[in-house]
Amino acid sequence: MWEITDSKVDAYLKSGADEMSRALDLVFYHYELGRDVTIREYFLSLLSKLWEEEEEFNSKRPFGNSGWKDSLAHVLIENGYLRGEIDGDGFPDYEQDDLDIFGLELIHAMGK
Repeated sequence: MWEITDSKVDAYLKSGADEMSRALDLVFYHYELGRDVTIREYFLSLLSKLWEEEEEFNSKRPFGNSGWKDSLAHVLIENGYLRGEIDGDGFPDYEQDDLDIFGLELIHAMGK
């Protein structure tokens, strides 16, 4: 399990419940789902897929693509919620641990 520390989260996260809610409502195009989704819908789709597929769930390619976290990272970087850059080809460059920590914070915020 990931250990979430205040200092690490504060470095990459805009503070406050309202900011978390705004982050969850960011919209991006998800290629594997073939439509625009909010981050909230993205997590619900991921959880639904895990629930439906059970032990057959493919954590490396849950939506058929091994870069499945990059879509999420891209929108978070563009909106200032995650440190990183978008390269000249449109691919996000970021620290995986930072996305993992922030992703868990977003998931926890959905339950509040």
